[in-house]
Amino acid sequence: MTNMATSPEEVADLVRAYVSDANTRVGALEVVAPTSAIIRPLPSLLELLRKRQERWIFIAEVANSCTRYVQVLATEEHGLFAECISNEFLHDEDRLSPEQEELLPLLGWEWPAPPNKPNWTFHDELLDTGSAVGRLLAKTVSQVFGLVESDEILIKVLRSATKRRDDPQSSGRVRPEAPIREAADLVQHRDTEIGVAPEGAPYFPDINEFALTFNAYDRVGDFHQVSRIANDAAAAYRASGVLPAGLDTLRTTLFFEQRRYRHFDRAPVGSELDYVEALVREIRRLSGGTLPGPADPHP
Repeated sequence: MTNMATSPEEVADLVRAYVSDANTRVGALEVVAPTSAIIRPLPSLLELLRKRQERWIFIAEVANSCTRYVQVLATEEHGLFAECISNEFLHDEDRLSPEQEELLPLLGWEWPAPPNKPNWTFHDELLDTGSAVGRLLAKTVSQVFGLVESDEILIKVLRSATKRRDDPQSSGRVRPEAPIREAADLVQHRDTEIGVAPEGAPYFPDINEFALTFNAYDRVGDFHQVSRIANDAAAAYRASGVLPAGLDTLRTTLFFEQRRYRHFDRAPVGSELDYVEALVREIRRLSGGTLPGPADPHP
């Protein structure tokens, strides 16, 4: 359920109550509020997440877009890692202009470097505070996204279900596709057959592992080509509920959504998860529940 708030105090109270709830395990807190009500408590809320012993994710989306966003990962080591979406994941009118892209590094963001770092990123050990990161996010939504105080922002706050693992290629970011159970338990497949994740299967581990059985980077093309296919499909679904036609396009799109949320260091939630489940459901309908094997190696 999405909560509506109108003041900074309401936003802060909702987030603090959610974070302090010992029973918070799954799902996300969602709050829609005017930009002014989000920006004012943002530094203190990020500092609250930074000081927690668990991993937390904070996402701020433009409410009438739901594609432009900034997000912060607060690690259990009390670090803050921020990201701003890049044009690799934006479609048509939501894409950042050249002027907006030029402003981002002036604010402190590091340039994207796909495929391993497709978004704008920020982490500075000397400025690793809620105040510094909060100011960066506030300047980004106002100066780059062009929001004014009355424009609405949707924030999502959720706990990460996974712990940090040593991975020199991820700058300390967890790799969600790392096995949670033995691979044979995650996706039932033989050399000649792959089972589609069943109806009602959780994202981790079932859908996540099934998505990786089709490596679109090898089968379809490079990162940019695959991202165009997937982002066009996501835009069409948001606009009219239409899913891609054909198993290969569906699996390409599902694969890219897995890579998207792997990079975000979280599972999809809410309408994001609804879309991923719709892709799997259509793959299951067209395939009858099984696909030719073997599964592709993980990227």
